[in-house]
Amino acid sequence: MKNNELFEIAQRISNILPSLDKIKGAKFHYALLKNIDLLQKEITLIQTKSKPSDKFTEYEKLRIALCEQHANKDDQGLPKKRDMGNGQFEFDIDTEAESWKTAIEKLKGENAEIVAERDEQIKQYNDLLEVDSDIKFHLIKLEDIPNDVNGEQMQALRFWIYS
Repeated sequence: MKNNELFEIAQRISNILPSLDKIKGAKFHYALLKNIDLLQKEITLIQTKSKPSDKFTEYEKLRIALCEQHANKDDQGLPKKRDMGNGQFEFDIDTEAESWKTAIEKLKGENAEIVAERDEQIKQYNDLLEVDSDIKFHLIKLEDIPNDVNGEQMQALRFWIYS
C-alpha cells in the first residue's frame, strides 16, 4: 500500500470508530487501538514533510497582505473573497491590472529562492505519498473479528484482517 492510502484508511477508521465502541472482543479492540496508534504516528511523520519553512510562512504573509491590498473591496472596505469550497477562498483581484502584476512579480522575484524551495518540498512530499508504506500493522485474525461487525466496518478494517 502507498503512503497516500494511509490517509484514506485513517478517514474510514475515523468514520466507523464510534460504531465499534459497543462491539465486544478484547483481542479485536487491542489490535484496533494498536493500529490506530501506528496509523496516527505514520501520518504525523508524513505530514511533517509538508510543513512550510519559516521563511516561506513569512513570504505567504507578505503575499496575502499584497492580495488584501489589491483585492476589490466590499461596502465596508474589506477585501472581497470568492469561496472555492473545502474552507478555501481566493481574493477577488483584477489580475490584469498593471499595479497587481508589478507588485506580485516584484514579491515573487525577491523571494524566488524561497518559492523554489517550497515547490521542491511539495514535489518531494507528493513523491513520498506515492512510495510504498513500510508500516507494519498488527493483523487481526478473521476469527477474532466479532460477529457484530457489519459490512461498512469490515470494509474499513480490511487492511488489518487475515484468515
